Amino acid sequence: MMDSESILLIGMVVGLFGSLMMLAGDLLQHLSTEKLEINTASQAYCIVMRELPESHDDFFDTHFSSTLCTVAALPYAAAFATLPLAASSTPGFILLFITAILLAFTLIYSSTHHPYLPHQSFTSKVGIGVLFSNPKKSFSTFSRAVVIPAYAGVLLLAVSILFGTTCFPQWMVAITPLVTITLGFVWQYLPLKIGKPLTEYWNNLVFILMFGIMAAWLFSMSI
Repeated sequence: MMDSESILLIGMVVGLFGSLMMLAGDLLQHLSTEKLEINTASQAYCIVMRELPESHDDFFDTHFSSTLCTVAALPYAAAFATLPLAASSTPGFILLFITAILLAFTLIYSSTHHPYLPHQSFTSKVGIGVLFSNPKKSFSTFSRAVVIPAYAGVLLLAVSILFGTTCFPQWMVAITPLVTITLGFVWQYLPLKIGKPLTEYWNNLVFILMFGIMAAWLFSMSI
């Protein structure tokens, strides 16, 4: 039977895989609407919700990329479910247990919203109902519902590591999303060709960074 650290290591690797899948889905989503000269991810979603793709290929790309993001929720949730195993004390277990619930909810809720975009596109296009008359407002409401539990989760994760209630060293708080997400504001001041992609996909990259470093550290400790 595997020990808790081995399960935790597997969980972090699975989380890394899920975050890479999510990034791939978002990249495909962006590429399928790039010809419309969008500037931000929110604009991309608004366009997809409002404008039915012109060709079968574009429509397939939209469905495939959104489905890929949804499937990515499974490894994400599995990875977060293993987080409590990193606790080195009872308070740490409680903090990480709550963290796991909040972050799993956030990723599942946000990722399962992606397949809905093509249907919103169709509904908005043909004018069924008033709910989709303002895609940007609809997306903003969805974003607010995700942001609160997401920031609460990453805050608890950072606190649990910083106060030494986990098996991770305290310096690892620097690679938690609470810290790394702030770098997204810095990328805006970089040259456009570098800063724009980093800004667009930084929310994906912060989890790739976190899961990757945590998995590497756990693996080094097991050797």
